[in-house]
Amino acid sequence: LKEIQRVSKYKHTLIFTETFDDGNIAIDIEKEIKANIKCCVTSKTKLCTGYTETVEYEELEKIIEIVRKYKVKL
Repeated sequence: LKEIQRVSKYKHTLIFTETFDDGNIAIDIEKEIKANIKCCVTSKTKLCTGYTETVEYEELEKIIEIVRKYKVKL
């Protein structure tokens, strides 16, 4: 977030976070999100770093559900 904020003209705010002991879980979560939720909803010209991880705000609850599902699997 710090890197994106440094180069972006927009204000970014962290609204959800979760931690896992196994870093590989993040890869699985990212794959599931990208397979089930439309990403890249902004252009590279508007957000040069991190634009591929942008989603519509309305998708936030789905993303939180996916992340929490992996937390329960542990």
